[in-house]
Amino acid sequence: MSYQQKVTKFQVIDNGPCAPYYNMQKDLEMFSEVETEPAMAYLRFYTWTEHCISYGCNQQIKIVEDYKEKQGLPSNIVCVRRPTGGGIVYHKPGDFTFCLVFPLSFFPRQKSLLEIYYKISEILNMTLNQTGIDSCLAKQSLAEYKEKKINDVCLDFPAKYEILLDNRKILGSAQKKGKKALLQQTNFFTEIIKKKEFSRLLANNLQDCFK
Repeated sequence: MSYQQKVTKFQVIDNGPCAPYYNMQKDLEMFSEVETEPAMAYLRFYTWTEHCISYGCNQQIKIVEDYKEKQGLPSNIVCVRRPTGGGIVYHKPGDFTFCLVFPLSFFPRQKSLLEIYYKISEILNMTLNQTGIDSCLAKQSLAEYKEKKINDVCLDFPAKYEILLDNRKILGSAQKKGKKALLQQTNFFTEIIKKKEFSRLLANNLQDCFK
């Protein structure tokens, strides 16, 4: 039997610039908390204090080293493994990122992760449109999606339900599924001019969804 878990506490956090290791640790801590308290949800906005690389939890460090060499990046650049999947993301100071953590039981059990991802993408795209960014969702057919090879670098591949602007991927999202919680990390590859307005609207739109 399917059911929906109501979120009784939705906390919005704006941490501003943070160190790479702290960002990943904090996101994982919130995920662990929702795993034990599945009526809570978190939305955390943050940026980065330095140039760094984050890479997916399933990627090998050799792929990261090869990327650094090809891009001519310093050998000592900070590299952090994300708790979520996906490909390599190169972060610059000030790059806008957010983490969303919520209970899986918020959605009916028959919903797939792809359907949940689509729902979040719809809310994200709507919020971007509300702030004047004329973005849209990439909606490939299932057959086209299955034929695509996921690239090692997140920016290079617009996956199903990614958000595009002028046919260019403008953000990348990756997820981690637990027994009771879902963690999604989203990084923007384009500048969000109205960060405060976007943050407020996204929080409101998600709050409406969680009611």
